[in-house]
Amino acid sequence: MAPPCDTVSSSPLNGNGENQLICLSWMQKGREFKVLITEDGLAYSSVESDSLDIEDHEGSPCNLVFTEQDGKPVKLSEIPNLNQ
Repeated sequence: MAPPCDTVSSSPLNGNGENQLICLSWMQKGREFKVLITEDGLAYSSVESDSLDIEDHEGSPCNLVFTEQDGKPVKLSEIPNLNQ
């Protein structure tokens, strides 16, 4: 599992499936890693209990796990309208 993100940036929706909405980046062993999430990637994602199964901008599968700062899982499946 990757360490927590150092940077999260976003841009507005524009109706283009290739539009890069979210950029997550982190450092691991002295190297920078990024995951870019497009409108299509987000539209076709699936919500699990505390994670989001999604494809990045290159079509590679990603599993994004959401936690509070204390490490407690965020129950995405309990957020109304998120899994529609």
